[in-house]
Amino acid sequence: MGSADRAPFFVVIERHGCAAVKKRLLLDRHDLVSGWVAAKTGYLPGGKYWAVGLIESDGFTQRLVAGCVFDNWRGHDITGHIACDAPVTRPFLHAIHDLPYRVLGVRRITATVRADNAASMEFLRRIGFKHEGTIRAGYTDGSDRLIFGQLKENAKWLVSR
Repeated sequence: MGSADRAPFFVVIERHGCAAVKKRLLLDRHDLVSGWVAAKTGYLPGGKYWAVGLIESDGFTQRLVAGCVFDNWRGHDITGHIACDAPVTRPFLHAIHDLPYRVLGVRRITATVRADNAASMEFLRRIGFKHEGTIRAGYTDGSDRLIFGQLKENAKWLVSR
């Protein structure tokens, strides 16, 4: 998929007891990552979308442990959807900022979160997103939808702005 396919491949090794766990980026399986994120979040991307995944391997098995899907590209803005089952790596954080800002050329990323999802709100804040507003009863069950945004100039995980 253009320059996103040529993005660097990273391997991060972590030790858990005696076993080494390797994590690597998955940059060329947008369908697989978007399906995994959809299963975790309930959101299925519409139209054209891009995705970055994080694969964990213990040498015998591998599994997707994190994924970020971008859709609703509007030239200057794109919507991001993320799911994580394990701690993410620095290369993953760099990749989910590099794709929208450098490869797709957007100025901002927008994310929405259920008001009762404190873990997701904290994650977004930690990676530099700001709460920008609330859509009252924004979900079909009546829950509020919180809007978070990040501008390119404030993206602390973008290696070089």
